[in-house]
Amino acid sequence: MTRPKTVRTAGAVVLVLLATPGAAQSPQEWDRTQLVPDIEFADGRGGMQAGIRCGTRPIDAAEAERVEQLVRAHGGGDAQRKLNIPVAFHVVRTAGGDRFNVTDEQVQRSLDVLNASYRTKGYSFTLSRVIRHNNTKFARKCHGKAPERSFKRRHAIDPATTLNVYSCRPGKGILGYAWLPHSWDEDHFMHGVVINYASVPGGAAFPYDEGDTLVHEVGHYLGLRHTFAGKGCREPGDFVADTPVERKAAYGCPLERDTCRNDPGLDPVENFMNYSDDACMIEFTPGQKRRMNDQVATFKPTLWASS
Repeated sequence: MTRPKTVRTAGAVVLVLLATPGAAQSPQEWDRTQLVPDIEFADGRGGMQAGIRCGTRPIDAAEAERVEQLVRAHGGGDAQRKLNIPVAFHVVRTAGGDRFNVTDEQVQRSLDVLNASYRTKGYSFTLSRVIRHNNTKFARKCHGKAPERSFKRRHAIDPATTLNVYSCRPGKGILGYAWLPHSWDEDHFMHGVVINYASVPGGAAFPYDEGDTLVHEVGHYLGLRHTFAGKGCREPGDFVADTPVERKAAYGCPLERDTCRNDPGLDPVENFMNYSDDACMIEFTPGQKRRMNDQVATFKPTLWASS
């Protein structure tokens, strides 16, 4: 398979941030229908389908710098703080409940993977409830601007203090997406994580079937950018000092890859915020922990205080 470049539309959408921590004007919902497939995964019928590793809206350099200014003004978060986050897991199926289902066992295994991945970084997750929605329209097209807004407006549970996870089948083979913390006011219904139902542990989407799509998207929810963010091999990249810069996303598991020879260290191929196969993703760095704390403390103060 010839792999297209990861799509980055930096500058296409400009988010205007307010000069107060935790508050942002509503950004224009991003049109994910313009994304170009960059991966392939099993379709559950013996074949492969084209897909998109992550549909989270990229931000340009100007927006990224405004975010950093707000974090610096706020002062960030306590590095030793531990935070337990309740999770409302929305399983969105077709009208008859027979397609795109995720079992109770798969929901629990997803939480187990999430907790194992964040355990050493001070974050834990408790399943507060599982809600099953028989809604064919959103189940089949949960990546469009209007369907996302309409469904989340009706069903999001306490966004300021609860992580809402929505499993469904996004169009174009999108595996998942989330909104960065600064994108909306902390209690806005648009916050949360959307994942492809086939990406949960035991799902059909091999090699993305071990639950790490949820881990990756929760990283965005907590404020992490992709390890390959920015412009190639130039700092600040993802604004995390201990993730070496890399020229572009990693696919598969190329452990010895070094796309930025002017920067010390191999590419962070095994980092959860890259695009590697699930089996290759094993770590967050101490710097990413600090960034998550700073982002949550600044833009999700109610959640931060709940610990």
